[in-house]
Amino acid sequence: ETQADSIIRNIVRQLVPEVNQKKIRCSEEELDKYIGDTPFVLLIDELNNIRNPLGGNNALFGNPVDHDAKCLLQKLFLGKKNRYLVFSSHYRINLDPQAVGDIVSESDPGVKSMSLPVSTDL
Repeated sequence: ETQADSIIRNIVRQLVPEVNQKKIRCSEEELDKYIGDTPFVLLIDELNNIRNPLGGNNALFGNPVDHDAKCLLQKLFLGKKNRYLVFSSHYRINLDPQAVGDIVSESDPGVKSMSLPVSTDL
């Protein structure tokens, strides 16, 4: 299973939870059609831990997001009206398929990082 296939399978598992989880087969086109024009926010926790189809894992950074997975996320969620992608990662990830490597510098204009508010008086 490729990283892109893994992303699609996990999205479908959340959208249609009653299907047999082991028999999920969905193409990028079918997912795109299913979402349609409905506003959609995809939340991915720890994108750096996406399955690595070659096996193995970089203990420091997790698995790099491969070109096909970046293209999928760009096409379905960053390149469509009313679709959004929010993800967490243990390191900065550049989802531009043309980028060389995943780690981007602080000055990269394509990445916007923001701190979450912290409550100190619960």
